[in-house]
Amino acid sequence: MAGGLRSLIRAVQDADDPTLCAAVGACTKGTGALGILLLQRVADDPNILRTLMADEMWNLWVRVEGFAPILGIGGEAAIAINVVQDLLIPGWAEGLERYQALIETLLARSAA
Repeated sequence: MAGGLRSLIRAVQDADDPTLCAAVGACTKGTGALGILLLQRVADDPNILRTLMADEMWNLWVRVEGFAPILGIGGEAAIAINVVQDLLIPGWAEGLERYQALIETLLARSAA
C-alpha cells in the first residue's frame, strides 16, 4: 500500500485468475453476509453489533474502509477496495475468513 495507486493497480494486474477470483468471492460473500446481519438482525439483538465491533476486523474492514452493503457503484467500490486489501495486506484474507465464520455463527444463532 505504501507504493501508492501504481502498486495497487500492479497487485491486481499481477494476480492470477484463481487468486483474483478467490479474493472477489471472499469479499463479496463477506459483504453480503455482514449486510444481512447488520440490516436484518441487529435490531432484534443489539449484542450482535457489540460482538461484531469487539473484533479487530471491525476496525480493519468495516470502520476504516466504510462498509457499503448496498448494490451499485458504492457497493462495487467497497468490494474492489476489499479485494486489493485481500491481495496486498498480509493476514487480511485470513482475518476476513475468521470474521466471516463469526458472522455466519451470529446469523445462525439469530435465525434460531
